[in-house]
Amino acid sequence: MKKIQQLCFVSGVALATLATASAAQAALVVVPPYLAPGAQYRLVFVTDGTRDATSFDINDYNTFVTTQARGGTPAIDTALDLALNAAGFNPNTITWKAIASTQTGGSSTGVDARDNTGTNPSSTGVSIYLIDGTPVANNNTDLWDGSILRPINVTQSGATTPTAVVWTGSNASGMVALRYSLC
Repeated sequence: MKKIQQLCFVSGVALATLATASAAQAALVVVPPYLAPGAQYRLVFVTDGTRDATSFDINDYNTFVTTQARGGTPAIDTALDLALNAAGFNPNTITWKAIASTQTGGSSTGVDARDNTGTNPSSTGVSIYLIDGTPVANNNTDLWDGSILRPINVTQSGATTPTAVVWTGSNASGMVALRYSLC
């Protein structure tokens, strides 16, 4: 049976792991104030931009969210960059990953969002926060149990998108949803 290729647009959701630093806070709260120095955590945002969902290669989506986080190519100082710098982080060393799942196709093997982001519930993980400091999930299991603490609705520029609908190609457990997968 031939599958009909769907063309859609993806507004990415990005995730990165950080450790707290003891520096001043910027407009975006990239270091939640109630964490102990040295505590590890993750930041998440929904992208301002969109892209098509026609690639089977998860790296295309990872590149998209990284480009969004860094302000394009070449990178420009974004509100997120400035906040990360003010908190003692080098934005160029942070790895952003798309919370996205792809199916197998072409020369690419399918990838589940929870594996792409290193948030598989088989490992405990760390707390996840919006880039405004709002808690989203206590750990990996909490992220993928079908009920997060807050919606992922803050963009890399700090804007809130109350009705953000993001096509991730994933089901609630972070695995590829074949009918809705990216590709």
